[in-house]
Amino acid sequence: ALDTNDADGVMMVAMDAQNGEILSMVSLPNFDPNSFGDYSEEERKNSIVSTIYEPGSVFKMFSVAAFLELGGITLADYFNTSGSYRDENAGFQITDLGDYGRINAEGIIKYSSNVGAAFASETVSPDSFNQSLREFGFGERTGITLNGEERGLLRRPAGWSGRTQQTIAIGQEIGVTAIQVATAATVFANNGVLLRPRIVRKIVSPEGRTIELFSREPAREVLSPSTAQLMLQLMESATQGGGTARRLQVPGIRISAKTGTAEVYDPELGAYSPERFVASCLAIFPTDNPRLIVYAVIIHPRGESIFGGQIAVPLVRESADFLVSYLDIPREGE
Repeated sequence: ALDTNDADGVMMVAMDAQNGEILSMVSLPNFDPNSFGDYSEEERKNSIVSTIYEPGSVFKMFSVAAFLELGGITLADYFNTSGSYRDENAGFQITDLGDYGRINAEGIIKYSSNVGAAFASETVSPDSFNQSLREFGFGERTGITLNGEERGLLRRPAGWSGRTQQTIAIGQEIGVTAIQVATAATVFANNGVLLRPRIVRKIVSPEGRTIELFSREPAREVLSPSTAQLMLQLMESATQGGGTARRLQVPGIRISAKTGTAEVYDPELGAYSPERFVASCLAIFPTDNPRLIVYAVIIHPRGESIFGGQIAVPLVRESADFLVSYLDIPREGE
């Protein structure tokens, strides 16, 4: 993926959705620890816990979940996304890649509608929206036992501008780490409960005696079980006809997913760069009994495409197909 997309970096995390165990994590480019002095401090960082970035549309899975849980919207609420979202007072507009017409929460997730997410954000207060995102773990460290973890960026509502609520809803004006996003996704796989991520299962003595055993560690309830289950269904629609993750098809496995393509702010331009993007895809599967969370991020791709649905989805699909067989996860029809 790094080479094919001529990217600056790639990050991937595979997590056990049921207990928060990190099964694998990788970030490229990497370094040779045998000659670590030949590499800069930046190159030696574990990007998954230390690199902060704007997640883009993959974040809609959390913002829409917050709107549903807070009662701002239901599946019966539809938003006219033809045209754009405009706020004359704040002087900005939000647009979509296509015209999705009148859509509800499922359409926002399936088509990744910025306009729909912006309209939906108006249904809740800034304070309640901010609190919901913090319950997902954004703006704070996950507590994973790895050095250099960053807390990300999530300002308090007192510091929000007239467009912050709408832009956070679509994954801008918020800074996350890859481990935060993967960890927050455990909420959907555990009936609304956030799990703490772990990289150690147990400590064993040289004689084989278990000294300490680390078990599943729930942090707090973020969503009701019904909202968590609903979000898995909405995210599954993204993998079906017309959805942004429609290329994420694994034989015999139902998959819930969300893609993202984030613009990258250029401080020299004082605006978002026309050339730098972050493409991503997060998958939870199987939908009916979540076992795994896989999250892939491609940083600053310069290949034929910059869209997460086109370049991050195949990476997740290949990994998911391998993991299903490797971990003996039953496929439908087998």
